[in-house]
Amino acid sequence: MPLTFRAAETVLVIVGGLIVGYLARRRGIDPDHSPSITRLTLTFIEPIGMVAALWGLRTGQGEAFLLPLLAIVLILAGWPVGAGIGRMLRLREGDLGAFIGSSMFSNIGITYGTFLCYALLGERGAALGYLYGVSYMPTFFTLGFFVASRHSQGPTPTPLQTLRETFRRPESRNPILAMALGLLLFAVHIPRPHFFGTVVDVVVPTATFLYLFAIGLSLSPRAMMSYWRPALAMHAVKFAIIPILGLAISYAAGLQRSEHADLLRIMFIEAGTPAAVMSLVLSQVKRLNTDLANACWLATNLSAIALAPLWLYIASRF
Repeated sequence: MPLTFRAAETVLVIVGGLIVGYLARRRGIDPDHSPSITRLTLTFIEPIGMVAALWGLRTGQGEAFLLPLLAIVLILAGWPVGAGIGRMLRLREGDLGAFIGSSMFSNIGITYGTFLCYALLGERGAALGYLYGVSYMPTFFTLGFFVASRHSQGPTPTPLQTLRETFRRPESRNPILAMALGLLLFAVHIPRPHFFGTVVDVVVPTATFLYLFAIGLSLSPRAMMSYWRPALAMHAVKFAIIPILGLAISYAAGLQRSEHADLLRIMFIEAGTPAAVMSLVLSQVKRLNTDLANACWLATNLSAIALAPLWLYIASRF
């Protein structure tokens, strides 16, 4: 499929979901429905795409399994980058912790990064995008909680308690189990039915649209106004510093070789993703400044929509 069509499809799904959700709210749809839509998508729709994409992963490249390790390196890099810029902004305690969390954790999943990987490379891109994110949740519940605890106030749940809660709730448990099942089916070389390729092509855009619809339904731009300076600084982190670091570690890992071009493209796309919604969760759990985290998330994700065609074009040139 031509890149221009893929770029148009990407913008249409992402922008369309946001706009339809926002207009639905203006039409009187209760924004309280947003969490339910997200939970249903996480529980029943996205896991199907995860299993289908990872099961059909076709690669003779052992280097592909460097992706989740390189993802951890970039999360680690976001810690000193966020801390340094946050201190330059004179952020303190809960504000600084929220800024660092937003710097470390990015929207690498189906709502942006993995969807762009799919837009560029089709089913293979979705599979590699999911593979890149395998290490995300374990890192979030360990390193993320450790860093956030350094800036939190008051008693908060331990990582073990939160991990137990994660596996108790189907909306967080099902995607993790789906990822494990998809990788298991791939590892044991069970042939995947041919129609699962069509399943990926249907489920991935559908899940993305529903997530963005839910975000649009609950969209509140006012949170950006009070924290415009940290939100602006977060653009430098997400769209300049981390992508440069991502390319640097990619070249250091040898992904620049022609036969590994797809892996380099995946790294570039995932390294240039906006702040993750999980950074809001981290701020809520650890009692950091959720308004600041929301401003960084909203501002960078809106900008990322405009940047999507450019990101796809640059990635296609590697």
